[in-house]
Amino acid sequence: MTVRGLVAGNWFRQINFEGLQQSQTDKMLADQFQSSGYHNWVEPSSLRTQPERYHLYVSYACPFAHRVILMRALLGLEKVISMSMSVADPYLGGEQGWWFQTPTQASNYDSVTPDELYGASYLHTIYTKADATYTGRVTVPVLWDKKAEMLVSTDSADIMQMFNLAFEPGSSGTDLYPDSLHSEIDEMNRFVVENINLGVYRVGTADCQTAMNQP
Repeated sequence: MTVRGLVAGNWFRQINFEGLQQSQTDKMLADQFQSSGYHNWVEPSSLRTQPERYHLYVSYACPFAHRVILMRALLGLEKVISMSMSVADPYLGGEQGWWFQTPTQASNYDSVTPDELYGASYLHTIYTKADATYTGRVTVPVLWDKKAEMLVSTDSADIMQMFNLAFEPGSSGTDLYPDSLHSEIDEMNRFVVENINLGVYRVGTADCQTAMNQP
């Protein structure tokens, strides 16, 4: 398995985890990549009382980011949770992963923007701003705390849940995760994630037709 990401804060375009049994260090690194990401939680009261404190980094090409974008729109949070000026280029095949428009780095897509917060060229520098020694994948979406300058969560399901708990019926009139439908929604989410969201990446990273056809 070959992946890209950060190791102790340093960016690597290709990390090869084939033959993990060769060393315990390799296995530990692979496990770290498997469980990497941020899974912190913002209490609904904090989102309600300090809504402009939080910011989303996204790419329209990523289905995990896309479902958070949809949740933000359906709950009417466009003016509450900022996002529009941190949209990464959809092409993930470059040397340094997700990237933003800069004066010296132009995108072919109108929707791609500069990073309004820090002028970052690459998303991985946002990760190392939060943790200079971070090891793991660099993914979208990212929920960012502008006040504390820290990365809150990279888990799209958790971000959607936080938004819904903070801004359901009282402010938007919409509850997208009603108690009576939890099991049905969870079952549908599992199907969508495995067969559609992850399917996008399986197809995008496949190096042959056989790999592309695998479930």
